[in-house]
Amino acid sequence: MKEQIDFDNELWNLAREPEKWDPSEFLDLLDSIVQEAGDNLSEFGKKLLLLESSKGTDKELVDSLFRAAHNLKGLSKIVHIRKMATLAKCMENILDEIRNNTRTASRETVDILLEASDVIKDSILPAIAERKPVDADITQALKKFQPLFAQQTAPAQHIQTPVKTEPAPAPAQAPPLPAVTAGAAAIVKKVKKEALASQTLRISLDKLDSLMNLAGELVIGRSRLEEKLSDLFTVNHELRRVRRNIQEFIRKNPAIRETKLDGTLEDIGRINIVISDIINELAASTENVSTLTNRLQENVMKARMVPISQLFDKFPRMVRDLCAELKKDIRLNIEGETTEIDKMLVEEIADPLMHLIRNAVDHGVESAERRSALGKPPEGAITLRAYHSSSQMVIEVEDDGAGVDAEKIRDAAIAKGVMKAEDAASLPDEQMMNLIFHAGFSTAKKVTDISGRGVGLDVVKDKVTKFKGTVTVDSAVGRGTKFQIRLPLTLAITNVFLVMKNNEIFAIQVSSIREIIFVPLSEITQIGSRKAYNLRGQTLFVLRLEDILNMPEEEWEEKAEAPLIVVGSEEQQIGLLVDKLAGKREVVIKSVGDYLKNVRYTIGTTILGNGKVALILDIQNIIDAMNLGMLSESGPVLKKLPAGKELPAENKEKRRYSILVAEDSPSIRKRLAQILGEEGFDVTEAEDGSVALEIARKAQFDLVSTDIVMPHMDGYELTRSLRKLPQYKNVPVIMVTSKSEKIDRVKGFDAGADDYITKPVDKTALLNTIRNNLKIT
Repeated sequence: MKEQIDFDNELWNLAREPEKWDPSEFLDLLDSIVQEAGDNLSEFGKKLLLLESSKGTDKELVDSLFRAAHNLKGLSKIVHIRKMATLAKCMENILDEIRNNTRTASRETVDILLEASDVIKDSILPAIAERKPVDADITQALKKFQPLFAQQTAPAQHIQTPVKTEPAPAPAQAPPLPAVTAGAAAIVKKVKKEALASQTLRISLDKLDSLMNLAGELVIGRSRLEEKLSDLFTVNHELRRVRRNIQEFIRKNPAIRETKLDGTLEDIGRINIVISDIINELAASTENVSTLTNRLQENVMKARMVPISQLFDKFPRMVRDLCAELKKDIRLNIEGETTEIDKMLVEEIADPLMHLIRNAVDHGVESAERRSALGKPPEGAITLRAYHSSSQMVIEVEDDGAGVDAEKIRDAAIAKGVMKAEDAASLPDEQMMNLIFHAGFSTAKKVTDISGRGVGLDVVKDKVTKFKGTVTVDSAVGRGTKFQIRLPLTLAITNVFLVMKNNEIFAIQVSSIREIIFVPLSEITQIGSRKAYNLRGQTLFVLRLEDILNMPEEEWEEKAEAPLIVVGSEEQQIGLLVDKLAGKREVVIKSVGDYLKNVRYTIGTTILGNGKVALILDIQNIIDAMNLGMLSESGPVLKKLPAGKELPAENKEKRRYSILVAEDSPSIRKRLAQILGEEGFDVTEAEDGSVALEIARKAQFDLVSTDIVMPHMDGYELTRSLRKLPQYKNVPVIMVTSKSEKIDRVKGFDAGADDYITKPVDKTALLNTIRNNLKIT
């Protein structure tokens, strides 16, 4: 029998006011209860969507939802959280009516249940987990439940204007909370029993990260052992050579046979034997260390792995809500939800996937009317799948919508100045499509709240690249689009191939290499502004590492042949010419640090066994640079776009510098423009980051001033996007913001800012900062 719900003054006061509770008496249960309730609610949301699609006809599904709500109610009463208990009781009663066929599982009913579960999951459970007062306002959720229980409610005015009563004298002791039900008592017993019997231990991701870093350091240590073992083997080999030379010398000079050289030879022989034994023992120990290191790495990785369903389960609800907003009929298919992924990647890849799915719903899949007119089924389909491929995690978002028109991208690229017309005409459609990942690039004709400002897909690429992954797009007009994200299974350790150029060592991730061949340099030809090689009948564009990294030129044409490393994806490949190959290694990826953070086309560094540091090349960014036409006419040297004509030193003070000011507050923006204008600067204003980026692409400025918190694109994103444009690589960027915490400054400098000023702005400090960055004396 369901519990009655009285929508009286006491209930509405409870709904609005912070709920005080004492967590001290539940300390041994809180973590277990929060974990159980969170898992319960995740499954609850998923099953509610299934309930809606089945119209409540699946009795087993309805029963499981009812039990979940009942369990939530019991858990809330264990820890005396009345707000959670009230919402759970409302949910339980509605589901009881559905299973008794006195209410239908309509969309409106499911919406109300979803909203209540969201309040518990997003507002109440976090407070319980942090042992804080539960101050969530559940008024709106209860207002939606009230009409469903009209026969139980008090008059409607109780919602709007609670009856005023004289305050009663405070009791000596707070009244006792409702007694724990038998069901709740059973849950207490169950939780305590499981807490005692469980052999599992919850551990923070930070601790697992620390273990992974230690495993990574062991890999470096193992490499050093292998290096020293190789050195010792070389020394022993050299000692044998010396012994043979002495023997040969004695053989040719019989007169000195009776000297002490014979004894010396015996000593050297004994030393050889000892060193050989040490080498064998050290080799065995090194092999054992290698095995243990691999096992430790694998076990730590397994501890970090979780089913990707933790991420995928968020999207059916999102697609459902977007379809309702856009009046579209789309089915989301999920494949490979049991595939395991690094827990940290689950959290970091959520936003990129959200961008891709939202774009698919908004731009990809057509309306039902349009699809019917094209002879397609009225219901569109988006497929979200995950699987492992070699040492990578692959995630795909595929739709059966309108597809991407390469010609529209080509036209937009020319119109926006991203590419020259002749370069755009020569670029294949498959490579042209990858321009949609370029910062600020969009072919959308209108801006919506869902997508269309051109700040989505570049964010996807940035996020994926940050975690050493790649993202590609494959599309056909009228048939749909597929985005594929490839990520390493581990972010700390990777397999690389070492190459040498100009006596410097570089690393290329093995996952990026298609093949390695030796080619006669006489067969490298020139096609337009690019070098190329005929690889089995296909034209392969070729780059030299010294051109990419601005290394000293080398007369490589004088060599007969050189190693050519074919890198990229199946759809898009290029060749890298190097001097020598140095073999395959398993290495630890390290940050490049502040000193090397501006070195382009690298994703990190690694420390080799001999102590040397090698840069790990960012293959996808190198390919993108080539596709964007950032090449000189003489060869594959990256263009160095001028930031402005340099004037003689004596005339620098007279020059009028141009400054772009990005600020969403009109009054502050006008104030900054006034200060700078009075000092003789040419000022251009932009009301947010996305507008500033578009302006910057069309004009060259000497300095950019940006706020951080702005709509559509914040200051961090704007700065990162500017640094990707060759003409703004060295242009000073100053952040003028009210965010004064140290972490905000660190984030600003990491994004590429040169200076940081906090509001309210001091005129003298602002002008001094600008003069220093522009080097105006």
